[in-house]
Amino acid sequence: MTEILPDSPVIDDRVSVVLPCYNERETIIDVIESVLNVVETTELKPHIVVVDDDSADKTGYLAQSHFREDDRVEVLIRHGDEGLSSAVLDGLRCSVGQYAIVMDADGQHPPERIPELLSQLQISDIVVGSRHIDDGAIEGWPIHRRVISSVATTISRVSVPAARNLNDPMSGFFGIKRSVVDGDVLRRCDPHGYKILLELLTHARRDNEIVVDEVPITFRKRQGGESKMTMDEAVRFLEHCGGLGLVESGVGERVYPPLLIRSIELGAVTGVGLMMLYLGLWIGNVDGAFGAALIAAAGGLVTLAALRYQRTRTTWEDTEDTYAKS
Repeated sequence: MTEILPDSPVIDDRVSVVLPCYNERETIIDVIESVLNVVETTELKPHIVVVDDDSADKTGYLAQSHFREDDRVEVLIRHGDEGLSSAVLDGLRCSVGQYAIVMDADGQHPPERIPELLSQLQISDIVVGSRHIDDGAIEGWPIHRRVISSVATTISRVSVPAARNLNDPMSGFFGIKRSVVDGDVLRRCDPHGYKILLELLTHARRDNEIVVDEVPITFRKRQGGESKMTMDEAVRFLEHCGGLGLVESGVGERVYPPLLIRSIELGAVTGVGLMMLYLGLWIGNVDGAFGAALIAAAGGLVTLAALRYQRTRTTWEDTEDTYAKS
C-alpha cells in the first residue's frame, strides 16, 4: 500500500494514471495492463495509482497481489466509504511527473486515447475525453441514460461557469498539468458526489487563466462492476453544482456553500410539504386514506430535509449526508 505523498509532484519522465475503483475485480487487472502497454508506447513512463475504498470484492488487494513485483503500479487502499472524488484527489496527491491522467477502472474509458490526451496537454492545461464532440460516441446506452446525461450536462454548464465551454463536463476521463492543478487547488477542493472534474476546473481557474480542451473518446459498455449513479448521487450532484456556482460567483467566500444550499433546500421542501399537507386535508374529506398518505408524505419530506440541514457543516467533507436510499 502506498502512502500519500506531498501535494507537489516529483518532476521526472513518468506520467501518473489515477484509477479510482470500488468492486471492480473483474476489470482491474486488464485495465492496468492496457494502460501500462499504451503509456509504454509514448515518451513517458507509466506510474499507475490504484485507489480502492476497501472494496468488498477485494479489488485493491487483487491489484496489489498481481503487481507486487511491478514498481510501475502503486495501490492505495482506503478504509471507509470515502467516495470516488476524494479517491481521485488522493490519487493526484500520489502522482509524479508533469502530467496526470484520471480514468475509471471498469473498462468504459479507452486507454488507447491516453497518448492523444498527453499530446494535447503540451498546449492545454486540462484535457477532457469527450463523448459529445465529433468522433466521440457512447456504446450501448439506452435512451433514458442518454436523457439523464443530457440533463446533467445542461445543469452543470448552466450552474458551473468553468464548465460552460465544455461539451462533456460530466466526463470522468481527463488529463491535467500538475503545475496547474497543484497542491493549493487540491487543498481547496471540497467535492460532493463523484464529478470531480467540475471541482478541479472551478478551483484551478481561480488562480490562473487556464486552457481547457477536449479530445473525442468512445465510451464503452461496462465490462464489470456496477453504475455509481443512484438517487443519492443525483442529489449530491445537484447540490455540488449549486455550491460550485456559489464558489465561482464569490458568494462562497462570504457564506458556507453547503449551509446555504441546504437552507434553500429546507425552505423549498417545507413549502412543498405545506402544499401537500393542505392538499391532504382537502382530499381527506373525499378519500381519507389518500389524504392521510399525502399528509404522512409531507411530514416525511420536511423531516428528511430538516435532518439533512441539521447534519450540514461548513464543508461537504465534514457534512453527514441523510438521504432516502434509492
